[in-house]
Amino acid sequence: KEAPLKKNDILPPPPTKLVNLMKLAAQPQPNTLPSDMPTHSAAATFPATQKLKHDMTTHTYTDGSCIKTKEGTQHIGAAVIRMHADDTSHKELLVDPMGHGVTNTITRAELAGILAALSDAPRNQPVHILTDSLASIQMLGNKIYRPTTQFGHCSKDILQDILDILQEWGENNTHTTIGKIKAHIGCMGNELADTAAKHAALGTKPINYVC
Repeated sequence: KEAPLKKNDILPPPPTKLVNLMKLAAQPQPNTLPSDMPTHSAAATFPATQKLKHDMTTHTYTDGSCIKTKEGTQHIGAAVIRMHADDTSHKELLVDPMGHGVTNTITRAELAGILAALSDAPRNQPVHILTDSLASIQMLGNKIYRPTTQFGHCSKDILQDILDILQEWGENNTHTTIGKIKAHIGCMGNELADTAAKHAALGTKPINYVC
């Protein structure tokens, strides 16, 4: 049973509006992914209805990291990797998810990476983001199609920030795709994002973006 709406709750636009603006072929059932979709290639937008041709030079990779120390403390970080067209260089963005207490989780780190990627993306161009966190994609799907289920989520602030960007870009006719890539299969963009996210969590490199 969904939680009742509160007076000050702000809901996103109807799913049909977002679907049309994001140019999806059809509105699927919420939170379902095609059974024949290869996890290494793509999962299209909220949730997937079309496959993408995998091309490192046109995709941005994100990852989150959660590292526990011997002292029992837990550190989280995230990273964004945008591959350059020459296929040999990239832009790296290290992210501080600002997790504290109950929000100091890998989930927040993964979402923070996606938010940073959207915030740093070129305007008025198609945006293709690949993450190895299927849970993040499903949470974003819930935020769009079942918004009342996310009111109590500990990282609802990041979920709302992501949705605000998607709505703005949709209104400007900018197509956005957030897809699932299988982790640790040798994809350079994903491996670079994984390493950079660890640096962000440990503080061994400068932070470029704070959620």
